[in-house]
Amino acid sequence: MLEKSDKSFYELTDVRLANLSQLKLFSILNDTTTNEKIMNIFESYNIGDVVYNTSYYELYDVENDDWFEDISYKYYGTINLWWLIAMFNNVINPFEYLEPGLQIKILKPIHIYQVIKEIKNIGIL
Repeated sequence: MLEKSDKSFYELTDVRLANLSQLKLFSILNDTTTNEKIMNIFESYNIGDVVYNTSYYELYDVENDDWFEDISYKYYGTINLWWLIAMFNNVINPFEYLEPGLQIKILKPIHIYQVIKEIKNIGIL
């Protein structure tokens, strides 16, 4: 049987994660039968109605050779928020090539803190 671990990643592994590490997006589960620790990579956060309110985002036209990391750097000054752009656009596989000219939504930087705070509040981080 699997149950959510009450210990942090650091307590379980003795490894400190960077503040924006993608590993923090997933819950750590404990298999009570084997006491094995598992990351629940299928758990996700739903941005919800924010994607329909144009005051929360800007539209961006993908350029040649753009990847989510590039776009994250252009908008947020760091490559570490690439996952937020992928999630905001309901991208299933963020490692696929982005078609030039594709229009995607970029969460405005002033709203990033709120999204991360909500993720933390629901226990994903």
